[in-house]
Amino acid sequence: MYDCGNLCTPDTVLNKTEQLTPGEILAIQDHVHRTIQVLRRLELPQELEDVRSIAAQHHERFDGSGYPMGLRGEAILFEARILSAVDVMDAIMSERPHRESIPV
Repeated sequence: MYDCGNLCTPDTVLNKTEQLTPGEILAIQDHVHRTIQVLRRLELPQELEDVRSIAAQHHERFDGSGYPMGLRGEAILFEARILSAVDVMDAIMSERPHRESIPV
């Protein structure tokens, strides 16, 4: 659910085996905005309201180098930091068009 915006990213970008162009990198990064748009349409119970913010922040990095907002440190929700670590591990362990999976 946190990456559902990738459904709108062109397959040619998601499956590209060569280095991405700056425009393609922006298309990948834009999935966060599309995910937020989808999650805003959902009627979530009060206890799940943070899901939107967690999904919005899962590519933020503690040093401020992430996207889309460039948040740093404690400004990033703890749950988003956990999701970020899970997302990175999934990326490492999953086969990608440009590389094989890396066992851990």
